[in-house]
Amino acid sequence: GGFAMDSVRTTFGKRLRFLRLRKGFSLRSLAATAGVSYSYLSKLENGKAKCLPKLDKIRSISEAVDIPTSELLNAAGMLPLDFDAALRSHE
Repeated sequence: GGFAMDSVRTTFGKRLRFLRLRKGFSLRSLAATAGVSYSYLSKLENGKAKCLPKLDKIRSISEAVDIPTSELLNAAGMLPLDFDAALRSHE
């Protein structure tokens, strides 16, 4: 991807690391809790992953660190700001 994608990956990774540390997770414990591989999670945090996670993985990571899915989607540049309301209306 181009520059924009790189900056989104970096921002997403920093946000993810912040949330993980705030909850007291190690990389391994978050990976196990969220059902993603340790190496993928590490690459995500470092902005080195080839692609950002799909919605289901973002949802499981969000649940593990105890934040709304929309917050991580927003960090991933994947949603309009009114997405949270749309998400709730489908639950």
